[in-house]
Amino acid sequence: MSVRPYAWSLAGVLVAWALSTFTQDYFALANIVMLFLLAVVASAYWLGRGPAVFSAVIGVAVFDFFFVPPKLSFAVADAQYLVTFAVMLLTGLAITGLATGLRRAGEDAQRRERRAIDLYALAQALSGAPSHAFVLEAARDYFERSHHAHIALLLPDAAGALEVVRAAPGSSGGPATPAWDVNVARAVFGMAADARGARPAIESGGCLYLALSAPLCTRGVMVVMRGTAAPEDPGAEPDFATAAALLALALERVHLVDVAHRATLHMENERLRNTLLAALSHDLRTPLTAILGSADALRLQGADLGAERLALADAIATEARRTVDLVENILDMARLESGALAPDRQWHSLEEIAGAAVAARASMLCGRAVSVAFAADFPLVSCDAVLIERVLVNLVENAARFSPADGAIGIEGTVHEDQAVIAVRDRGPGIPEGQEEAIFGKFVRGVPNETVPGLGLGLAICRAIVEAHGGRIRAQRRAGGGTTMTFTLPIGSAPAPMAPGEDSA
Repeated sequence: MSVRPYAWSLAGVLVAWALSTFTQDYFALANIVMLFLLAVVASAYWLGRGPAVFSAVIGVAVFDFFFVPPKLSFAVADAQYLVTFAVMLLTGLAITGLATGLRRAGEDAQRRERRAIDLYALAQALSGAPSHAFVLEAARDYFERSHHAHIALLLPDAAGALEVVRAAPGSSGGPATPAWDVNVARAVFGMAADARGARPAIESGGCLYLALSAPLCTRGVMVVMRGTAAPEDPGAEPDFATAAALLALALERVHLVDVAHRATLHMENERLRNTLLAALSHDLRTPLTAILGSADALRLQGADLGAERLALADAIATEARRTVDLVENILDMARLESGALAPDRQWHSLEEIAGAAVAARASMLCGRAVSVAFAADFPLVSCDAVLIERVLVNLVENAARFSPADGAIGIEGTVHEDQAVIAVRDRGPGIPEGQEEAIFGKFVRGVPNETVPGLGLGLAICRAIVEAHGGRIRAQRRAGGGTTMTFTLPIGSAPAPMAPGEDSA
C-alpha cells in the first residue's frame, strides 16, 4: 500500500483546518464543516476511496478538537454536536462513495474509449491489408500498443496442418512472457473446425488461445501472451475476441483476393492462348489445304507417277490430313471456350451418327473390327449431329491410336432412365490409375507416347461438346485391359411420328 495518497489526504485536511481557523470568526460552524467536506470530495476524486475515508475520519476529529467547545479537547459540551459529527462522517463517506464511483466510471469510459479507438485503428488498418504479412504486422502492433501483450499466430498450410507464421520475441517462455503450447492451439483449431462458425477460446498456462473463425472456414489460431510485467488490463478479453474476429475476416479477405487474382490471371492466360491458337490455326489452314490438294492431284496420276513417288504423295496427303485435323481441334476448342460454337439441336438417330463417324475414320482403322450395337428401342435424340459425330470421331480415333492392330472396338447405345448412354470400348493399354478425370484436360494425354501423334485436345473437345448438350462424359478402366469412354445425352420428348398422308405443313 502506498503512503503518498494518505499523506496528500492529510494535507487536504490541514488546508481545510487552516482556512477554518482564519474564517471561524466570520462563519458559523455549519459553514466550516463544508470546508472539511470539500477536502473529503477532493480526496475521493483524485486519491481514491481509502484516502477519502481517512480524510473524513481525520476531518471529524480535527473539527471536534479545534472548533467544537470545549476547544483543544475531544470532549463535547453539547450533545447536538454528536449528531453533527455523525452527519459529517456519513456525508463524507457518502460523498466518498459517489466521487469514487464517478471517478471509476470516468476511468472506465476513458479506457473503453481508448480500446474502441485502438480497435477502430486496427479495423482500418486491416481493411486495406494487401497481404498476410501486413495483416500479421497490424495485429502485432495492436496487441503490443494497446494491451502490452505479445502474440503468436498459427495458420494452416496447404495440407491443413498448423504452422507458426509469427511468434513474439521470447514466446518460447521465460520470466517476461509465458510459454505457449502448440498442442493446445491445435485443439482449439480442431474445435473450431468441428463447430462451424464457433469461436472457441481456451486459457492455459497464462496464454489465451483464440480461434480465427471466418464465415468460410477457420483461418488459424491466435495465442495472446501477457507477461508478468504487463499492467493490469481488466475486461480485455472481449477486445481480444473482437480483434480475433477482425483478424480472421482480414485473412479471409486477403485469401479471397489472392484466389480472385489467380483466377483472373488464369482466365487472361487462357484467353491469350486461345486467341493465339485460333490465329495460328487460321493461318495454317490455307497452306495445309493447298498441300493436301496438291498431294491428291499427284495421287490421281496413279501409275504415271511411279511407285516411289506415289508412296511419297500418299504420305504427304496422310500427314497433311492429320495436321488439318489438329488444326480443326484447336479451332473447335477456341470456339467452344469462347461460346461461339452453340449446338444446333435437331432430332437425330445416334446409331446413324455412329456409323458416319466410323466411316469417316475408316482409313485410320486399318481394317480393325468395329461393332456398332444400339438397343432396339433406342429413341431419337435432340442434338447437333455434326458436333456429336465429332465426339464419336475423336473417341474412335483415340481407341484406334492406342489399341493393337487386332484390337476390336465396340460402340454401344443403351437407354438409362431419361438419358441416352453411348459407350466406346477398346482393348488398349488403358488409362493410368487415378487419371480418369485428368485426361479430359486440355493438352493432357493419358498414355505418354512420342510415337502417337496428337496434342491432347480430343477429349477436352468431347467434354465441352457433351456438356454443352447437357450431358456428361467419363472414362473407366476395363477389366482385362482397355478403356470404356461413356457419355450421356438427355433424350427429351421426341416428336410423334406423322400419320400416313398427313401434311407436314
